[in-house]
Amino acid sequence: MSLGLNDDRLIELEAKVQELETRFDGIAGILSLLQPVARLLESCGALDTRQLSLAVYEVVDEMSDRLNRGESVSFTEFEERLTGLVPHLASNRRFFELLVEALKIERRTSMRLCMHFTRAMALLRS
Repeated sequence: MSLGLNDDRLIELEAKVQELETRFDGIAGILSLLQPVARLLESCGALDTRQLSLAVYEVVDEMSDRLNRGESVSFTEFEERLTGLVPHLASNRRFFELLVEALKIERRTSMRLCMHFTRAMALLRS
């Protein structure tokens, strides 16, 4: 099935997509300097956000590595492990949604895991 795009138009569109991806990566890099994970934890009442952020990154990095090796990871496990770090947010679904979004910006190397969690949260909402 042809979309009626000639080769020149397709090349132009591919170049535009590449330009937009490059811009987005630059913006995401700048935003990550604002430490959205620490800011979110702070806004939820966490005291030692630096130490807590490092603990969150450790969980995310470990689970991301497992996912990349083809092992099973679940949003429920993620939620339970983080609840151990921030017990007062145990039933706060919005916190976990915002945390995953913050991790997409700050931990771009864990994007696959974050997208996995985003799909899982969508299923939980329906």
